Amino acid sequence: MDIEELNGIVDEFATYLRNEIGRAPATQRGYSKAVRQFLASARARPASHFLEPHWKLAHIDKRSVEAYLEHYKRERGWKRATVAHHLTALRGFFGFLLHKGYVERNPLKGLRLAGRARGTALPEGEEAAVHLMFERSAGNLADARLLLLLELIYGAGLRPAQVYGLLGLSLGPEPNTVRIHHGGGRSEVFLSAAGVARVDDYLARRAAALERSEIRGSGDESPTGGDAVDAQPRGDAPLWFDLRVGTGSRLRPKSPAALGRQVRQAMEAVGLDGGAAALRRLAARHFRVRGADVRSLQTFLGAKRLGELDRYRTVSYREVAEAFHRAHPRDKEP
Repeated sequence: MDIEELNGIVDEFATYLRNEIGRAPATQRGYSKAVRQFLASARARPASHFLEPHWKLAHIDKRSVEAYLEHYKRERGWKRATVAHHLTALRGFFGFLLHKGYVERNPLKGLRLAGRARGTALPEGEEAAVHLMFERSAGNLADARLLLLLELIYGAGLRPAQVYGLLGLSLGPEPNTVRIHHGGGRSEVFLSAAGVARVDDYLARRAAALERSEIRGSGDESPTGGDAVDAQPRGDAPLWFDLRVGTGSRLRPKSPAALGRQVRQAMEAVGLDGGAAALRRLAARHFRVRGADVRSLQTFLGAKRLGELDRYRTVSYREVAEAFHRAHPRDKEP
């Protein structure tokens, strides 16, 4: 197909996601990008997708998509979450094509990732992006710190300012609990098993760094031209810091602004808008959509009043329509 014609259809798909489905802007961009990438690959290498040189959208079948996903999984090392995101985007695209009459069937209906248990849904849209964000490995102290920041904000529902200002962190007495130390005292929060493992990993890396490092102060420069080093004990070291290796390893405390920038960059890398506050809202929405009651959501977010929860729930046109068809008396058969 002509590239301009394909681009026009993808643009129409993006408009459909926004106006008729009510998808978030980040999801619209992520889906459109995934679809464009697939179509560009099919145009560049049609034979590898089991397509004729002058193929049409109706010629694309399940084999074409399976070959595409397998190629990028093998050649580019795509993680499962990345494959799931692209598959979800393509399934939605062909559903749109069927709805608008561009094709007569959706070739991807029923296509699932190999190895997933029957009945387990694939992550969609923003959830797939979140899964991808947590796929990175903790190769050093900075990576472990970033993953733990993301866990505390998305996994535990803590406020960004609360996370950035934590005075200490330790494993809780109960399974899947973490004890946090902040200006108001101590409290316990729930985390997944993976989240608790990230806490343990970061604390171990932090302890190792403290053993061999000094704490860089914010005072005047020393007579030798380097930064002055505070004589504070290791137990008073900040929770969040970078390890600067040079002439004697030193620790540089991380400011809330620097931590916020790193969280925002990690989100933007997977197509999510906003910063830490947006990630917390996303966690609350996913928590609620998957069936949590409003009281549990209130506890998860640490909200004092139920009215504070209104901002964490956005309802799309599709959700309202489904609720109407399911529950409204006037939509029942006479």
